Amino acid sequence: MLILQQWRRRLVNSELNEKTFWDSYAKHYDRLLRKLSGVYGIIREKALELTFDYSVVLEAGTGTGDIAFAVSGKALSVEACDLSPAMIHIAEQKHKKSGSGNLRFSVCDCCEMNYPDMTFDLVIVSNVLHVIPDPEAALTEASRVLKPDGVIFAPTYLHGENLISKFFSRIMSLKGFRAYSRWSRSSLQCFLIDRGFKVMEMPVIKGTIPLGMAVLKKGDVTEVV
Repeated sequence: MLILQQWRRRLVNSELNEKTFWDSYAKHYDRLLRKLSGVYGIIREKALELTFDYSVVLEAGTGTGDIAFAVSGKALSVEACDLSPAMIHIAEQKHKKSGSGNLRFSVCDCCEMNYPDMTFDLVIVSNVLHVIPDPEAALTEASRVLKPDGVIFAPTYLHGENLISKFFSRIMSLKGFRAYSRWSRSSLQCFLIDRGFKVMEMPVIKGTIPLGMAVLKKGDVTEVV
């Protein structure tokens, strides 16, 4: 019991530290997206490809709303949430200018969301799983709110893919940007399969830290496309 209490205390402290970090980083976030415009352009294109007309979409860990705005032009409705109030504040300011009537932002933890079961056709968890203390909880919640035939899109930076990515991941952690999970493509694949997901595809975008473009469904899997 004592060990469990200590683990929960460490997890809560980690979540508070993450919230503080992302709040402090919010005003710089859009500038980072502009620097990574090539990669984020690929993510947006894939998110749009997975969004069909009249679909109900959730983006958990939306940041300042870049992907949510992109898919809102195609989806029936979009819910976008983030743990950081500062991120959501910026997203809402952008929302007022955009006039997107089918898009709503809110502050919430992707590991403990208030949405009803089986609500969404598409759940986007973009660049989230590797930067949170409990990625399994986030996936459990994403699965809970996903419709039975729905899709989870989880682009994830592969900090453990090779020696270069491992090196730069350590450097980034010294600057406050911590990756809790340093997966390679194969270890992320195993992580997802072990938790009951069917990995429909996971192409890797090359870079200093490669990006695994995981597309998931509920169910078992024997191979990855």
